Amino acid sequence: MEDHLIRTIYEYSNTAKQYEARVAGLHHVTEGLEFMRRIPAGGRILDAGCGDGRDCRIFSGRGFRVTGIDLTPEFLEMAQAKVPTGDFYFMDMRDLFFEQNYFDGVWSCASIVHMDALGVQKFLEETRRVLKPNGVLYLAAKESNQQTSQGPKTFFFYDEKSISNMIRNSGLKPLQVTGGNKLMVGGKEHSEVRAFAIK
Repeated sequence: MEDHLIRTIYEYSNTAKQYEARVAGLHHVTEGLEFMRRIPAGGRILDAGCGDGRDCRIFSGRGFRVTGIDLTPEFLEMAQAKVPTGDFYFMDMRDLFFEQNYFDGVWSCASIVHMDALGVQKFLEETRRVLKPNGVLYLAAKESNQQTSQGPKTFFFYDEKSISNMIRNSGLKPLQVTGGNKLMVGGKEHSEVRAFAIK
């Protein structure tokens, strides 16, 4: 595992409760409804980079079977507490331990922000493998004209073109890719690229 990712996980582990409070109201409501609309009732959803389980709880509450993966153990404990019926695993998004054609949907909300382009491409290829035919992916990434931001946590930034190209290169079909989506995190405005794709 890369040094920057180890440092990032360490930082999340030490600030897990603060993170949970900071992102509590940041579920992508419109995109979440569209995502759920495309999945059959009771279908299987993988939340890749599930964090504290905020979105898993919403999906589970709508009757979907939820699996979450993350590399921060503290987040997995929080997620399991929020969704006792869910399955949560310590797992790298770039190397999924699931059989092919297993999930009806993969949700990745701001989870690729700590991955370089090679890592994102591997994740998208793995997503294509584990999605059922016509399964849906939702992806959100930090948007900027800079490539990385260093600090306690390392962030990588993307734009509409790079996300569209990586989705196509993985064999998935982009349905919608939009930039300029604004949201407030910790009192600061951020911009995101958000995308839907199908297998």
